[in-house]
Amino acid sequence: MRSDALAFIRARSFAKHVKRIACDAHRADVRDVVAVRDERESARERLCVVLGVTASDALRVRPMRRDDDGVWFENVDEKESERARASCRVVASEYGQRMERDRRLNPHGEHAVECWIVSEEEFQGEGVMIQ
Repeated sequence: MRSDALAFIRARSFAKHVKRIACDAHRADVRDVVAVRDERESARERLCVVLGVTASDALRVRPMRRDDDGVWFENVDEKESERARASCRVVASEYGQRMERDRRLNPHGEHAVECWIVSEEEFQGEGVMIQ
């Protein structure tokens, strides 16, 4: 088994045991995962990664996507947006990096992409859109 796959198996088993943490977005920092309320449908949330904080204290976020392994990545195909902290909540997650699997972009296997493991219990049944 490849070492990056083994590391994520370990991290995923750890993430299953992460207890639900009640955090507000006032503690959100760069690279944190937040659930953002959908502007059109307030009962729905979407997982996003925090890219930065603006001068007006809003969060610059980009939506995330989940791959077949259950690992979450920044969705670079979507635009970043600014969200008020009140519309976000921090989600417990584990940050890591993994080898870029696309051999056209990474022919020698030396490039990594940022990824997160989010506990399924963290958002299960709360209307989070999983993509």
